[in-house]
Amino acid sequence: MEKVSDLLCQRATPTTVSALFGGMTLFRVPAYQRAYEWENEQIDAFIDDVRRCWQRRINGERERHFFGSVVTSPKDPGGLVRPRREVIDGQQRFATFLLFVASLRQHCLSASELFREGSPALASALSTMAETLFSRFIMNKDLDFMETKDVYPLTLNDTDDAVFKGLLRGDDVQALAPSHRRLAAAYEACFAMLQERRDATGSPEREFNALNQFYASALEDWEVVHIEANAPEHASLIFRVLNNRGLPVSDCDLLRATTMERAGQRLEAAEKDQLAAAWKEISGIAPNPDDYLVLAYQARTGRRFNIARTSTEFEAMHFEELASGELLGAADARALVQRVEALKTDMLKISALAEGNIVGGGLNLSPVMSERLAYTLRDLKQLWILPLVYAAQSLRADHQERLVCVLERFAFRYGVLARARIAEYDRKIGPMITKVRDTPNEYRLADLEAILRDLLDRYATTEALKRQLDGLDYDKNKKELKYLLAISEFMLAWYNGQANGRPTVMAPNVSIDIRAMTLEHVSPQNPEEAGLEMLPHLHKIGNLTLLSEDENNRAGNRPFHNKRAILQESRLQINQVLAENEEWGADQASARQEALTAQAMRIFDLNF
Repeated sequence: MEKVSDLLCQRATPTTVSALFGGMTLFRVPAYQRAYEWENEQIDAFIDDVRRCWQRRINGERERHFFGSVVTSPKDPGGLVRPRREVIDGQQRFATFLLFVASLRQHCLSASELFREGSPALASALSTMAETLFSRFIMNKDLDFMETKDVYPLTLNDTDDAVFKGLLRGDDVQALAPSHRRLAAAYEACFAMLQERRDATGSPEREFNALNQFYASALEDWEVVHIEANAPEHASLIFRVLNNRGLPVSDCDLLRATTMERAGQRLEAAEKDQLAAAWKEISGIAPNPDDYLVLAYQARTGRRFNIARTSTEFEAMHFEELASGELLGAADARALVQRVEALKTDMLKISALAEGNIVGGGLNLSPVMSERLAYTLRDLKQLWILPLVYAAQSLRADHQERLVCVLERFAFRYGVLARARIAEYDRKIGPMITKVRDTPNEYRLADLEAILRDLLDRYATTEALKRQLDGLDYDKNKKELKYLLAISEFMLAWYNGQANGRPTVMAPNVSIDIRAMTLEHVSPQNPEEAGLEMLPHLHKIGNLTLLSEDENNRAGNRPFHNKRAILQESRLQINQVLAENEEWGADQASARQEALTAQAMRIFDLNF
């Protein structure tokens, strides 16, 4: 009697990505599959894996990286000699890997040309590497009814294929659709990472070695399980089974089960209860405890959390006692209980910070700085700064205040306005996290500022900041505009006092509840009342201010002259300054826009 698995699946074969694409089979993504969807987060995680495999080879070792399973079904080869299969699951990973290979090939070609005069042997080897990458992964030849034609190991759907193949060949492409731009972004990110590694070498020999190790890793290190279904409908069923098993097992679930299993036999009843209670608290962290597990790991180690690991490696990342995969002795079991308790404390405090509870997160900040940080984390969702923020509790209170003041302003410019790559920040900031946490006496604010300035210079330039500030609009950016007006209020006395040195809050104990404030138009929103000349300024920061709920109720949607008394009586300096205008129109709104933008440019500048 045949088994169900035999009916659905012809074979499941462990192999490498290189062997898969270097064989006879051609792969095609069916027309009904989605377009390319990987965003920066997935691409950055992939690049981290590439970099990690490369670093192991540079160190004289090798890491066999499991790239997951791929599901394919048979496809009529038409007139081609070579068999074809449709990719049901795996196209995003396959496409990204080939874009990396294509960028590596371009670097091999450019380095070969660079070394042709001074190091011909290296140039020849690099040229051969480029040819191998091209024929194995990008394009080769086949017969189609007795005619030789170019064939590609992977063909995407009609939406993306032309752009994808153009990128593989190294052509200039027009990225018209969102998926095209994502494909181009993936290629550019891989290319930039390789360029960074080349630039750091310093000699032709070291540059060749760097590229050669990437080349060797691409050919040997990336492993998959190729699940070959007997028919397309079987492939779809296998895909659904693999990806829809009810609620997935979370990372915290996995760690809980493993720690309870490995330590349970060596613990007393009370210790088992303590361990179970700690995991119960961790599992109750909302909305998703796994998010805070990642942040706690980075706060503890200074390293980016890598999701592409075996279960044993994953467990050992968090608890070194689990590295052996064996049951623990009594001493290690008790130590593990304390480590889980420490993890619980970290995750609870980090989740408190994310919710805007600064004191509950272990920090000792002024009321103004607490409010700014709470709004940045809770409302603007810049949680990626949490590992360094949490590590800052090791510092003296005044040093905490200065660190958070710099980091919070950086987060708004880098993460909110520029939406720059958080992975680049994570890679640069790791050593600073460990220094702040482990050796706080060695921490210097100037060292942190230097790291952040470099990131701004590369990914969030001053020119871009001006454009981004000018582009903020009431209909799309309410939270961002509230933050800008609030920080303008907090920094106004410093700015009016010639703005010397680092941006400083002159009255750190006099705060406002940013979240509770309302964003109010100075000139009414009604275009008929505002006038046609106000339309370009109506929803810009020059025509907006912050009012309390009571002030907003009294102001309503009335003209400026009716609001002026309310602004004069406001406790906010920005409103008192606004009330100095005797009338309000396009000229006044434009002038205030320029003034607030100039102030913001100075506040978010880390060059002193």
